[in-house]
Amino acid sequence: MLGGCPLSTALITERETAASGREPGAVVCAGGDRPDEDLAVLAAGGDQAAFGVLVTRWERRVYRFVLVRLRCEHDAAEVTQESLLRAWRAMPRFRPTARFSTWLFSIAHREAVNVVRRRQRDRRDMTRDTGRTEEAGRDEVLPDVWNAARDVLDDVSFEAVWLLSLIHISEPTRHICLSRMPSSA
Repeated sequence: MLGGCPLSTALITERETAASGREPGAVVCAGGDRPDEDLAVLAAGGDQAAFGVLVTRWERRVYRFVLVRLRCEHDAAEVTQESLLRAWRAMPRFRPTARFSTWLFSIAHREAVNVVRRRQRDRRDMTRDTGRTEEAGRDEVLPDVWNAARDVLDDVSFEAVWLLSLIHISEPTRHICLSRMPSSA
């Protein structure tokens, strides 16, 4: 209880639907107008309904925050869910002097960083296990692509496409590619 008012839930009736715009039978939390920090204090005391309001308010924002960093909808959804779960578990340690949003986004940020590190580790493991670099794997596919381009394009167009493709790769790789440039004949 905060300020003498317990947080409670209620079902919306058909009559209230027109006024609220919500579906009949939807659960509405009476604490929906409370500040995040007040709800966080209640959630820290074990109030699941208060935490539910916080999740409703922040889930989409956390998802967008994580999606920008990970650039993968599936990973962003998983990190969002894991962040909210970790937040619930850590609620008893929430400091009432802190802003809830800052606290929640710091959890989401750490979870996103963990995913990036895991991706890097997996990439290194794959390279070590196969004994090949990513570029070596591409070398097996590229000759087919360039041979197909050779069949379709005239010599000048082919060389222009080849040179343009070099703009998007690193300097050391560019030198290797120039030394392997398919012949014009």
